[in-house]
Amino acid sequence: IVFGLTEDTHEDLANVVSEVLETVDVKPKVIECSRMGGRKEEHCRPVKVKLSSQDSVNTVLRNSRKLKGARKFEAVFLAPDRSIEERTIHRKLVEELKSKIKTE
Repeated sequence: IVFGLTEDTHEDLANVVSEVLETVDVKPKVIECSRMGGRKEEHCRPVKVKLSSQDSVNTVLRNSRKLKGARKFEAVFLAPDRSIEERTIHRKLVEELKSKIKTE
């Protein structure tokens, strides 16, 4: 899932997603990409991207830190698609880690 991509009324989402993936030095085959949720004026909707293989997904996520160095996509970040249960577990783990860091 790609977060932080600005939304345009006449956007070519496939080209924008391909450009993001090229920025992280990966050129996988994009099967499908679409915006998630309803349109809101103050927020950019995340983009769900379906790639051709799990290896491509792993490579893209591993290289996603390269987006911070790209001026055009410095506010964009990538995350795996998680189920509701996985998101809850991940959120708890992040909160535990933050609390441990604060106490040290």
